[in-house]
Amino acid sequence: MPRLNRPAPLYRQIAAHYERLIAEGELESKAPFPSVRVIAREWQVAPNVAQRAVDFLKTEGLVRAVPGKGTFVNGHRAKYGPQQRMRALTFPASERVEVRAAEIIPSPEYVIPLLGLEPGADGVTRVLRREWVTYEFGDEPFMLSVSWHHPQAAGLVPELLNLLPPPAPMAATTIAERGGHEEPLLELWFESRQVKDDGREGPLLRLPRDAHCQAVTYTLTSGEDALEYGEFVLLEGRVINVVVEP
Repeated sequence: MPRLNRPAPLYRQIAAHYERLIAEGELESKAPFPSVRVIAREWQVAPNVAQRAVDFLKTEGLVRAVPGKGTFVNGHRAKYGPQQRMRALTFPASERVEVRAAEIIPSPEYVIPLLGLEPGADGVTRVLRREWVTYEFGDEPFMLSVSWHHPQAAGLVPELLNLLPPPAPMAATTIAERGGHEEPLLELWFESRQVKDDGREGPLLRLPRDAHCQAVTYTLTSGEDALEYGEFVLLEGRVINVVVEP
């Protein structure tokens, strides 16, 4: 039976539960959504609390009401963001990850200060770069991601140089664990824009050149150490949740 944690409003806890089920694919697109009566009974809350939870999900566009038929899941709009992925042990069951690049290369200038990189003995500043595409429904791409790490991270996590999904959804989580760091601090930046004409974003996400997307950049730091800088492009219309903790 679902359990409640009292610090957060009850309707938000209920809504968060169903957000996770939608994000993980346990509640599939167009599937019937539980009625207010069922939710109230299962969670042992008043009907008005259950109704607020459903209304909240409707506001997010995650469920929709069809007159005379009921409420239904509104596609796979809910997606895990960096925060949820940082704390997850595995990738959501509804997703498939295809790693396209995992290599140590000369670093772009803008990445050097973000990770605190320094030139090697040959004067070249290198960085570990990974690129992957995430699919839903098995073969529909919805996110293109790139992460950057200090080259020394390959010593702690050799898997980062394999064309396979990392041990955890966010590589920084594994780097922190194996390097004895505290849980990384996450910072996010969001931008809504057209896809770049770079030969990657449009083709890999199967989008036309004038399509819009959500672009997110983030850093994961532990103390003075920058463990990961990342960038990802998400199809327009997807919803990611960020929880601000006091």
